[in-house]
Amino acid sequence: MSPWKKEENAPAKMWGISIAVVVAITVVLLVAVPGRGASGSEAEWRGDNGAVRKGEKVPGRGASDSEAKRRGDNGAARKGEKVDYLPRMSLIDQNGKTVSLTSLKGRPVLISFIHASCKGACQMMTAKMKMVAQSLGSKFDSSVTMVSITTDPAHDGPRQLLAYAKNEGADAPGWLFLTGKPKEVGRVLALYHVPMEGPDDSLTHDLDLFLIAPDGCEVRQYQGMKVAPDVVASDIRKTSARR
Repeated sequence: MSPWKKEENAPAKMWGISIAVVVAITVVLLVAVPGRGASGSEAEWRGDNGAVRKGEKVPGRGASDSEAKRRGDNGAARKGEKVDYLPRMSLIDQNGKTVSLTSLKGRPVLISFIHASCKGACQMMTAKMKMVAQSLGSKFDSSVTMVSITTDPAHDGPRQLLAYAKNEGADAPGWLFLTGKPKEVGRVLALYHVPMEGPDDSLTHDLDLFLIAPDGCEVRQYQGMKVAPDVVASDIRKTSARR
């Protein structure tokens, strides 16, 4: 093969090399630029004890700017205003009695979301609330009202919730299991940004606990699977002392 043949192929090779260089530089730049996803680890948002400090947003859960300006008639307020998490909305407890959320004001309220047919995550959330109650002592109901709200009102009536509470050893004074008409329950879930149903109509498991102050304002939001019961109990005592 003559040298001239090699000379004729040289521009093509140089073009191939140029493309390779451009690709390599692009890859380096992509690696060097921080991801546009989460702005920090979950620990940075929640803290080592699983609690979210008041006023902080939780990645994936906070309202967008447009939502923050006005969330509609679900009890939330315009940006900068306090949200009443215990509004004049009525649900039904495990004994068939009507309970207005606003009637729960006056002491701290610890809220979780469950459904009676759940055999895993919901049971663990209920167990965590039981441990919080144990940390507060035998008369925990004098310090806090425990509330578990169903995310499946179509199937969870008072009878189903009472059976669930008894099966989980949570049928105690000061602990309410609430249901109601789907529309009414949906309004409460929207207030806490908890979906009633997930993709393909599968039920959603919400693994957060919400500590509400005696005036109805949120004090803390916890990652239920992570937070230590003693941490929640301590926050309840502090919140109760400020009444």
